[in-house]
Amino acid sequence: MKKIFLLSFLSAFFVVFSFGKLSAQVNIGADEAPKSFSALEIQGQYKTGVFGGLRLPQLTLSERNSITGLTSPDAIGLMILNTDNNCVEYWNGTKWVSLCSGDDDTGPGGDPDPGEVCDDPSIVNPDAIAGLTFLCLQTTATYSVTQAPGMSYYWSLPNGWSITSSSGAKSTIEVSIAPNTKAESQQLQISVRACSADNCCGEAKTLIVKQAASFPGGCSVCSSITPTGWLTFLGYNLGANSDMTMEAQMAYSPTGATDATVYGDLYQWGRTTDGHQQRFPTPAMVAGPLSGSTNLNNNTGQPAGTNIGKFITSGTSDWRTPQDDLLWYNGGKTVNDPCPAGYRIPTQTEWGSIYDSAYSNPSTATLFNTWTWKSAGGGTAGYVLTPVGSSTATLFLPAAGYRDHSSGALTNVGTIGDYWSSSNSSISTNAFHLGIGSGGVNPALGGLRAHGQSIRCIAEY
Repeated sequence: MKKIFLLSFLSAFFVVFSFGKLSAQVNIGADEAPKSFSALEIQGQYKTGVFGGLRLPQLTLSERNSITGLTSPDAIGLMILNTDNNCVEYWNGTKWVSLCSGDDDTGPGGDPDPGEVCDDPSIVNPDAIAGLTFLCLQTTATYSVTQAPGMSYYWSLPNGWSITSSSGAKSTIEVSIAPNTKAESQQLQISVRACSADNCCGEAKTLIVKQAASFPGGCSVCSSITPTGWLTFLGYNLGANSDMTMEAQMAYSPTGATDATVYGDLYQWGRTTDGHQQRFPTPAMVAGPLSGSTNLNNNTGQPAGTNIGKFITSGTSDWRTPQDDLLWYNGGKTVNDPCPAGYRIPTQTEWGSIYDSAYSNPSTATLFNTWTWKSAGGGTAGYVLTPVGSSTATLFLPAAGYRDHSSGALTNVGTIGDYWSSSNSSISTNAFHLGIGSGGVNPALGGLRAHGQSIRCIAEY
């Protein structure tokens, strides 16, 4: 096959388009005559085994609207790629038409002509767009604006999305959502413009939407704060049987409060794995809070000497004095963090990012993950998490109870679960933890640091 490079390409354009009376047909990329109806043909395979396409001008909405001369009939058919919505658009002589949504989704007058001043007093600009701003695995969603009398609405949607139904002159739309196949979350834009019977020259309102990346599998749940839109957790509580599947954990019937098979161990906040955390046999105990270089390691902040491995009972909120807020997190994982390599204790922000409504009933938490309380019923009680848009649960948090800071007794095992974060509370001497129970979920509870509580590690990212 004859190879035609840049010089040939430019020459062909010069021959075909530079001379008003010169008649010629050109086929770029193939040594054959173009079809009888073609003035110009470009082959997709430009060298053996290598393929490409035609790259249109890449313009933002603002740049597109700055194009002049569109009133000329010669402008009909002009095409660009709108980089604000990643859609190919063409000028039909009166308005820009998107090949993503098609002409059916445009208003009576389309977008305003470049330089046009909207002097239509009947136009009532839309208010803020209502709808989801974070998408996990949803395939459909609803977006709306308040309908104004006499107005219809023109929506511009992300590439691959489409309107499946609408009401109120398209003030409310149901959309089909294209999946995000990228390795990271993507930021998308939805916009809407009000239209009168004559034109759509009013102000467009926009809504920025974040869509999580492709589902990574495993013990991952949707999160609003990570680059991918997901947090991946260890599949078990620290100290529990690491070989059990999530389904096996839920089906397992604990023999009692001291059974660590699914419940796992109970750590005092800021402490490493030294034996104090074990559920059974009951660890030795010593009265605290600890202080001084004899009782505390100056380098790590951990118990020293004969206090190592003992549960420190305390009549105050902490097992040590003075308090140290950086035992588990100091700009990153510390040496005291008991999670395995590649994992660390979650921050309070990370716990909150997988549950979208603090201090409320789990039934309202539908933005990121669905939280479903599982009663014991011949198994282990706890919360089952399912990413929104999926039918498959990916995480189970058992109601493992806690060890009381004062008495050292196991408390509320099988009824509630308290999961440490690495974050200290800014409003008290406590530390934040995720609290779960049949009555609800709270990702920002303040817990006494001397309590022994569960740890569920997250993968570092």
